[in-house]
Amino acid sequence: GLTSLGEIGFAADSAANPVPIDPGPGQDIPRELDVAVFPNPANAVATISIKLPVAATVDVAAFDIMGRAVRRMQSDELGAGTHTIPLDAASLPSGVYFVRVQVGSEAQTQRVVVAR
Repeated sequence: GLTSLGEIGFAADSAANPVPIDPGPGQDIPRELDVAVFPNPANAVATISIKLPVAATVDVAAFDIMGRAVRRMQSDELGAGTHTIPLDAASLPSGVYFVRVQVGSEAQTQRVVVAR
């Protein structure tokens, strides 16, 4: 029905005529959560790119290979669209880390290598 169309980014002026919602100038709204970390390997700072299909509370943390949280970067409401968050890796020892982005019940984890 129209409700499900609205949930994926469509409005409808009639049941037979769905029209895409315009997210605004220069802003593409993704259809699903997408997370990337770059550069990888990282030296001093890595960038976490988060693409959100809808506004949501986002929790971002980095963990070492033993599962210990080493950085908590974000726990805020973010709007739909693309957001970037810096990961300060300068004080982290060289090694493998995992960046987890949690949005509601969905989480994505990206592996990042810190190399000096």
